[in-house]
Amino acid sequence: MTLYVSKGYETKQMTIVRDREQQSDFDTFVELTNGPTPVNATNLKAYKASQASYLLAGTLEPTTRNNENFKAASLLFIDFDHISDEQSFLAAVNHKLCEYQYILYPSISYGQKDEHDKPKGARYHLVLNLSHLLQQQDGGSKFTKAPLTSYICDLLGMKSDPAMNTWSQPFGAPTLTSKNADKTAIHIDGKPLDVDSIVENYHPTTTPIQVSGSQVAKSVDNQLPTAHKVTNTLPDEYVHELLAEWTYEHPDKIETEQGFATQLMLLLNAMRAGEISQEALNDAMTVFARGDTDLTAGNESKLTEHLHSAPTPNELPFRTLYQTAVPVYLRASEEDTYTQKSVELALVQAGKARLKENKEKSSNGKATLSNADIADILIECIPMWAKWSDTPNKSFPLVEIYKPSTGIYSSSQVYFNSLVSLIDRDATSNRYKEVYSKLLDPKRVQDTQGVECGDMIAASNGIIDLSHKKIVLQQFSPRYHFTSKIATAFNEQALKVIPVFTTRTGETITPVSLLSTICGSKPQKVRQLLEVLGDACQPNKTRNQATWLLGKQDNTRENGSNGKSTFLDIVQSVVGQSNVATLTLDQMAGQFSMEQVVGKSVIIGDDVQAGVYIKDTANYNSLTTGGAIKVEGKGKDAYSYRSCAGVIQATNALPKIANQTGGTNRRMHIIVFDTHIDNDKADARIRSEFIPSKAFREFVLYLALYAIKGNSQFTETNESRDAIEQFAKGNDTVSLFVDEVASDWTSTRVPTQWAYDSYLEYIKDNNFQHSKSKPEFIKSMCAGLGFTELKKSSVSGTNFADFKTWIAFTKNSRNGINCLECPMKQPVEAKA
Repeated sequence: MTLYVSKGYETKQMTIVRDREQQSDFDTFVELTNGPTPVNATNLKAYKASQASYLLAGTLEPTTRNNENFKAASLLFIDFDHISDEQSFLAAVNHKLCEYQYILYPSISYGQKDEHDKPKGARYHLVLNLSHLLQQQDGGSKFTKAPLTSYICDLLGMKSDPAMNTWSQPFGAPTLTSKNADKTAIHIDGKPLDVDSIVENYHPTTTPIQVSGSQVAKSVDNQLPTAHKVTNTLPDEYVHELLAEWTYEHPDKIETEQGFATQLMLLLNAMRAGEISQEALNDAMTVFARGDTDLTAGNESKLTEHLHSAPTPNELPFRTLYQTAVPVYLRASEEDTYTQKSVELALVQAGKARLKENKEKSSNGKATLSNADIADILIECIPMWAKWSDTPNKSFPLVEIYKPSTGIYSSSQVYFNSLVSLIDRDATSNRYKEVYSKLLDPKRVQDTQGVECGDMIAASNGIIDLSHKKIVLQQFSPRYHFTSKIATAFNEQALKVIPVFTTRTGETITPVSLLSTICGSKPQKVRQLLEVLGDACQPNKTRNQATWLLGKQDNTRENGSNGKSTFLDIVQSVVGQSNVATLTLDQMAGQFSMEQVVGKSVIIGDDVQAGVYIKDTANYNSLTTGGAIKVEGKGKDAYSYRSCAGVIQATNALPKIANQTGGTNRRMHIIVFDTHIDNDKADARIRSEFIPSKAFREFVLYLALYAIKGNSQFTETNESRDAIEQFAKGNDTVSLFVDEVASDWTSTRVPTQWAYDSYLEYIKDNNFQHSKSKPEFIKSMCAGLGFTELKKSSVSGTNFADFKTWIAFTKNSRNGINCLECPMKQPVEAKA
């Protein structure tokens, strides 16, 4: 957490005041309040514009102040500028806020007079500590402090300056003037404001926002004729951002009384025409004041005077009137409901309207749509996002575009091309590429965050939410940033009717009995398989392990009928073949292999070659833990992608992996399939008819969901742990060498080089494809395998007898010790 400061409210560039992990922003602010800045300026308006300190608390990256850069707030700041009874206000703060940590201090304008020589009265700043950082999206809407501000104002029975709800609004630092001395109250004995509880219980009002002390925009009786009404009102957040940027670029247009009056009438007419809301009109008075609360009050007063003026339609649309040099984009709202037809119609209409607008601007009446035009139309008509945070330098993310027909987002090039074609029917392949390149700009397509969490799963009939006591099914919405969904529906009644299948031999089979047969009637193993199935359905959460379905090790002849393929059929049927990437471990290192992982729920490698040697496991490790991978298609630019898809590999003998660290072992979740299914009892229709059936899939999905509900790790059995130990041992050629060769040595010491030569011979005899270097070999021999490395300086006649086995470096060392030439002979006494 950090405090940032700027000099004057007109600048957007801020610098860090203090950044200390051991001290909270609230504690830092207490120190600032105890040492306020003395102010003796005669012209407070000029002082506040260029010299007064304005603060932000939280996370600002980069340090240019705007809503996008301000990632999170650590303090809640509220201005109270219209206090009719100061003593009642102070009493309310003392009584109603006594359980919270707060700081109350007077503003720089406390007790001063305005430009008309009228007293401004009592004005206070209230700062409250928060239980945790308030993120941009908290409260159900991006860039809002409204839930917390509303809660405090309701407690006090007061109305605050609405500018404080502006997400990146700075606040004035504590000052000391001749009027506001001895007015500060610091209360540190309470608790921080409970962000989660207040946000959860917040219910925004549907009535227009009223500015305290004035009757701004309650209603407008003199509306424009219906023909001039706009059916789609621009979002308040967009209007705020657009006006804020326009004001920053054109301060001269509102400096004079005449200039402000002109803009005021344009805004009022835009509100009457339905282009902007009453709330946006009220907020504009604060935006035009650029942080000056006195100027805000004056603007509000002027707006009140003009509310009943004669309506005059604006000649140009609102967005044209306030067009900015730095683009501020009107993005399709993720809160709206879309259908595929509505999106397609909107794209066609927007394309025609933009083309008409371009022709009107053209000197010869001819015009076309530019690539930027098409990109902007797409952004306005359909929600989209890109993960810039996962993208390294010189690489680009995928643009994920909402697809109403499926309810999820898609990065499909075919889908993107179809949308462009609706705007430009003659679009060529070059046009598609150029428009897409325009979207690869974080100012156009932003790195937004959906409301989904790891405990949510996109199913064929909605969003499954596992975070509640009882599983809840939510409707699809652009707010959920899913890029894949499983093919099976969630049916809360699935267990009421048990699916039954009769084999050709007359045997009755249910989903549970089938799993039990595969698992040799071991309940714990049945649970393991259900967890693996649930993990394959949960692409937004990783358990940091890949599941290995391992055949029987003591009798490999029976591995042809052990149930691995049957279980993989269950996984693929529930998830859906279109959501499966088929990659074995040895294929994952291929240059173009990762392209098929994009947008998949599970990665399945069936029949991994027994004992195959894997040199490069980088992609495997990243896929297992949800790390970023490099995706490259033939003839396409490479980009970074992060996948949390489940990884399942099936083999009858585990591979040999070059990376023999503990990290590889921790990523292994092994389930041994040691049951042999007789061919006489096998029925091919189980896999072709029973498993793909709707009833079977919904039944096992229900079981799988409750198996993973609340669990972030796979269940480990003794059998699984033993298999991991055997894998670790079998993957370590030095450990095998010690067990099979070095354990038969009778000498108490052997020459290092001789031991290493014996190891290389062992590697060659057993046809292993990899061996360790001599330094690695020595390190492994001395790492828990019963050997000790003795340096020349540590050799003595005394310590030789202390070790059962050890490695000597030289055959004839300086101290006269003669190591045995053949370790199979009887050891000799060491001589001093």
